[in-house]
Amino acid sequence: SAAVMERAENIRAELLDGISWEELAEIESDDPASAGDGGQLGTLTRDSDDWPESFIEAVFSRPAGEIGEPLLTSRGIHLLEVLERDGDEAEARHILLSIDRSDEAELRLLTRADSLDAMAPNRTLDEIASEMGLEIHEGEIREDFAVLPGVGEAMEGRDWIFEDREPVGSVSPVFETRQAFYMLELTSRVRSGVLPLEEVSDEIRDRLVREKKVEQTLEEARAMRDELQDGSVDLDALAEREELRVESSGLFSRMDAVPGLGQRNAAIGAAFGTEPGSFAGPVRQGGQVILMEVTEKVEADREEFLAQKDILRQSMVAQLRQERLMQWLDGLRETTRIVDGRADFFRAVEEQDDQPQIPMAF
Repeated sequence: SAAVMERAENIRAELLDGISWEELAEIESDDPASAGDGGQLGTLTRDSDDWPESFIEAVFSRPAGEIGEPLLTSRGIHLLEVLERDGDEAEARHILLSIDRSDEAELRLLTRADSLDAMAPNRTLDEIASEMGLEIHEGEIREDFAVLPGVGEAMEGRDWIFEDREPVGSVSPVFETRQAFYMLELTSRVRSGVLPLEEVSDEIRDRLVREKKVEQTLEEARAMRDELQDGSVDLDALAEREELRVESSGLFSRMDAVPGLGQRNAAIGAAFGTEPGSFAGPVRQGGQVILMEVTEKVEADREEFLAQKDILRQSMVAQLRQERLMQWLDGLRETTRIVDGRADFFRAVEEQDDQPQIPMAF
């Protein structure tokens, strides 16, 4: 854990020096669900049970826009940045560094997984969790999407549900991913197709209300933009009048994830399509409406690029190597049935060590 913490401190220093989250997350993060997306976690809520309690607490207490000290949770060590927070919702990104287990810890974990596997045929998941002191999480697996929080891609679980056609109430054997052992209880099965209107009417109504609010806000923002463009008011005075806030982004590139703006979206495109001193937007970004003043633009510098070309090449080569390795491993998992015999091996070694040693004579 000390070695991983030191590595986390080094990565944090690189982030503070300006190396992009996207680059470091893809190379360094052990969270497969977010690594390829710059560590973006989407919208988190205060009552989310998909993350450790200490992680959610940090998301809703740390200052937005700052890269805080490394955070230790049950999943490993996180480098966390809160991009935006509004009430009980927040947008954040992280880089997760797993802590490698010692041989002794690995043996204990494998033994525990064996115990879980032995219980599966005769117990419910509630009984197993109670006896082993584990938590149960609910999730949804589809044939075209099998990702579970804390587990990552649950492909074996998907095959168990859809290919083996297990009945509702069945408990699976123990499956393994790169970051977890997991087992499933099939609690319900729903045919794919169109849901009845009565089941989704509330969701539809809420979505329509949100859409209407956003459309109304866009109209109001267009009127504000016209005021700004004719010079009758400046951005700070407008924000004070409308009880809004002005946030400064600092310089960013087309590829950066920008707090408050997001990444590779219409807001970023609008900013780059606007000359300094002019106003971009309003642009809709999710449930937000963004109006921007472009204050500075630095054109690409070929000499500076050439000076950094070797570093950029090394970074891209390392990224491509990691991608190829992940593709190879994913292909291996899809085509190969792997049986983990480490527990039997370690058990045999322990039994051999416990046996009395016979002196040798010549």
